[in-house]
Order: sequence, then structure tokens, then C-alpha cells
Amino acid sequence: ACWAAAPMMAALAAPAAAPNNGQQGQLHARCAKTKLCKYALSGVCGRGDMCNFAHSPDELKPMPDLRHTKLCPAMSSPGGCTDPACSYAHSKDQLRRVRLDVAPGRRAVAKPS
Repeated sequence: ACWAAAPMMAALAAPAAAPNNGQQGQLHARCAKTKLCKYALSGVCGRGDMCNFAHSPDELKPMPDLRHTKLCPAMSSPGGCTDPACSYAHSKDQLRRVRLDVAPGRRAVAKPS
């Protein structure tokens, strides 16, 4: 889930950098309208245009691809990660950055420099 991705912020802008408020704001903006509002579906959302969730399928935006933006926590344990579908990076070479300032539909992934 996009909103659950907030802890990944350290790896998003620069794998070794701590997050800053600008990066958190960009992640928040990129994740807005990526899921339907459960309250709007029931007709009770009071946030209107200020709601971070889409109120119709037409309003939905694609979620940013956050795969391999953080090191796998299982890699620090004996035996490492055994999940073939793991979405975490398993080495620093696999870490990648997501350009949050790029609009959806454009190329938004950059290799670390």
C-alpha cells in the first residue's frame, strides 16, 4: 500500500540519505488518489476535493513502483531472504531510486549514481 510506504522514504530520494519534509511531501502527493475512498463509496466523505483518496474510478492515479527502494530486513538474519516474490532489494547494487517529482505516465525510475 502506498501510504504504508512512508517508512521507505530513506531509500527513495537517496539510499543513504535521511528523508526530508520535501521528499515526504512528494511521496504523499504521488500516493494521493491511488486508492478509492471508502467513505465516498458510502456517500459519507466530508473531505470533498481535500480528500487524499479518489472518489471515482476516473480519479484514480497509478501507484508509484516502490520495489527495491529499501534493503530487505531478512538479509540481516542468518540464511537471508528466501521469499522468491520479495519486493525488497537484496544488495546495495539492487537499490534504486524513485523520482517522485515525475508525473505518472512518464519514466519515474532512476538508477542510483
